[in-house]
Amino acid sequence: MKNIITTLQLVITLCVVVTSSLSSVYAASNNDVVSGIDQKLEQVLAEQQLDGIIWTMVDGGRNVTGARGVSDAQSQNAMTDLHKMYVGSVTKAVLAVGVLRLITEQKLSLDTSVSQILPGIEINNPWSKTHPITVRHLLTHTSGLDDIRMHQLLTTQTDPNMPLELAFRDSSTLDVRNQPGRRFSYSNIGFTLLGMVIEKVTAVRYEDYLLNHILRPLEMHQSSFHFVAENDLLLAMGHYENQVKQTPVSTVLRPAGQFVTTAPDMAKFLQFLMTQDHDTKSNFIAPQLLDLMSTPQGTESVKHGLKIGQGLVLSGRDRHDVLGACRPGSAYGYNAYLCIFPEQNKAYFWAVNTDNESANLDKLNQLFIEQLDLEPAELVEPNAPAIQTPEIEGVYVLAPNKMVHFALPDLLFHSVYLSQNEGQLTIQSLQTKDRVLLPIGDGIYRDITRRTPSHAIYEARGKQYLTDGFKTYSKISIVEFTFYWISLSIGLLSFVYLMAVGLYKLIRLKTSQNRVLVLPVINFIAFAVPIYLLGQQHYLQLGDKTLASLSLFVCSALLPLSVLTAAALLIRQRTFKEIKYHLIALVMFFQWYCVMFYWDFMPIALWKI
Repeated sequence: MKNIITTLQLVITLCVVVTSSLSSVYAASNNDVVSGIDQKLEQVLAEQQLDGIIWTMVDGGRNVTGARGVSDAQSQNAMTDLHKMYVGSVTKAVLAVGVLRLITEQKLSLDTSVSQILPGIEINNPWSKTHPITVRHLLTHTSGLDDIRMHQLLTTQTDPNMPLELAFRDSSTLDVRNQPGRRFSYSNIGFTLLGMVIEKVTAVRYEDYLLNHILRPLEMHQSSFHFVAENDLLLAMGHYENQVKQTPVSTVLRPAGQFVTTAPDMAKFLQFLMTQDHDTKSNFIAPQLLDLMSTPQGTESVKHGLKIGQGLVLSGRDRHDVLGACRPGSAYGYNAYLCIFPEQNKAYFWAVNTDNESANLDKLNQLFIEQLDLEPAELVEPNAPAIQTPEIEGVYVLAPNKMVHFALPDLLFHSVYLSQNEGQLTIQSLQTKDRVLLPIGDGIYRDITRRTPSHAIYEARGKQYLTDGFKTYSKISIVEFTFYWISLSIGLLSFVYLMAVGLYKLIRLKTSQNRVLVLPVINFIAFAVPIYLLGQQHYLQLGDKTLASLSLFVCSALLPLSVLTAAALLIRQRTFKEIKYHLIALVMFFQWYCVMFYWDFMPIALWKI
């Protein structure tokens, strides 16, 4: 008996020594990883003017977390990996897992019609008989719904406990602008509907369902879909440029982007996403759903040969020579990103508490990709003959664009011009640098900065289309495109003319003839009132019905009346020879207003946009 006890003591002592040694090695290894990346992170934070960062990297069964910078620019408190961050659209990945859980439990299916689940929500779908919106469409952003409306994004009239259906008080918000399933078109509105689907199926708030059925099982105890206010001491404060603080704000479309988490919690989520055996005893997520997690399905881009795009949870991305399944996110004062590389069993996540529009956040992605030492994707070499196809050259516009009210500005400023030279294509844009595409074959091309096919050109329903799996463009007539640019140009020139002549006549009101031009000028000057009032209110009130937005609506609604009245009075008082330049300017300005009205951009009602 004494020998047995002695043997057990030796075994226990040996186990303690081995465990301690392994722990020391593991800790030292972790410290090596952290120290190796900390200096680089400090440099990126300083260069990009970012206040603080939390991060995690997963490599096999091991994960490392860290943090740099400050959690609050005012107090200068150091950031730790236990600080919480709002992560914007990274929320969608966690919510999508909740939906897949319901499908695994056979409470839903990917092809369940959303209108059947939510009969009280009127979706204006012209294709409803043949192509109703399904759960699959909402998950993959192929529903054809708009992304978001200004009154849903920029508003102070929010309540963390408000019913989700109040987000759709304007019936036009749920207009379907593209046949469901045909093309990817990012939609925060769609994910809000998914939150409502969860609530309808489970009969509890979506936040509570996801807490009990996703966050707790994954032991993500510091994460929450519920609104977290600034009085939470572990919440890192959001910031804008120059360390301007942004207090947490509840959002109208909260299922699409309201989620707080920490680096250790996201390490658990990344491990979950990469694990092939997702707790098979309870069949947490059905295997057939896991296979579609980052695989695009059924869209025109997929049918024409592209393999990148949005799956049920994440998007396939080709960046910095590697292929990953990723999800970016942004919130008021925050930005975040997660990416997994299942074949290499590696992943990373980061979140910064700064929303700086001039920052190049892709520097962080590049840094983590390098730190994980990921294997580059196989380079697909061009092998198509250099054949000129003139019919594909020309101007392409977004089809559809993300927000219906901005269709005209997107046509003018976010269109691209496609040209070719010896089989190579060049995409030119006002917004980005030129992109060169190499021919792979059968209408498939590869961006020279990518490793795999990145674009497809195809014809459908008599039109030419260009797609990268995420944005789709349709070719339009150069005559139509030129018309809108000419309309804008002469509209602006006529405005300058009317202002110059009208101000002159306003100053010399007692002696000047043709004083009627003063009418549109007074209307123009009146815009100073809403501009001033807009400058005085918080930007989050842009989508609210305030004195500023009401005065802007009145001023823009009066424009055609003041212009037409001036034109009518001129014709009555003078001969055409005397007034021709004034009249031409008035007519040119009026045509520009009519174009804007046709595209639903005038009069300006910010609370409806």
